[in-house]
Amino acid sequence: MKLFDSIISDEIDYPQFLSSKSEDIMKKLLCKDPENRLGSSQRDADEIKAESFFDQIVWSDLLEKKIPAPVIPIV
Repeated sequence: MKLFDSIISDEIDYPQFLSSKSEDIMKKLLCKDPENRLGSSQRDADEIKAESFFDQIVWSDLLEKKIPAPVIPIV
């Protein structure tokens, strides 16, 4: 129950090394109020993809697997 209470009530302390865009999108995605959380509207993922954090992403290229993976994990 302590973990749940922490999730509901504690504020997130974002590291200083994060860019302002990174911190901004994290705050929007982790909004405690589900009604105001990024991606929770009828626009769903399109709302997230429209964020300035993702300006450099060409979503059609990503969908068509034209963008190489930045990291390939060793399994």
